[in-house]
Amino acid sequence: PQMVRSDAGHHVGQQFDLIERYTRVAKNSCSIPVIAKMTPNITDMLPAALSAQRGGADGISAINTLKSISHIELNYSASDSQIYKPQPSISGNSSISGFSGNA
Repeated sequence: PQMVRSDAGHHVGQQFDLIERYTRVAKNSCSIPVIAKMTPNITDMLPAALSAQRGGADGISAINTLKSISHIELNYSASDSQIYKPQPSISGNSSISGFSGNA
């Protein structure tokens, strides 16, 4: 989840050709139903869902992890330099993470 590179895997859900390709590989590699998890980081889910369908998905999960800053510390004293510091911190910098529920 702490992927700060622009070419990291978290962009796959926004590249419809990769959704179709990865779904097809998963479908051809197992005998259980394949459910493609959609990303909330697009404005129109239909093209992504249709790409998963073309790849052979048995269904879709309409939401995945939401891109967010997962935590901002509010409980430090006013004199503490850590007040309002976002978490996670990667090499001293804040990073976009994800917010989700149980699998």
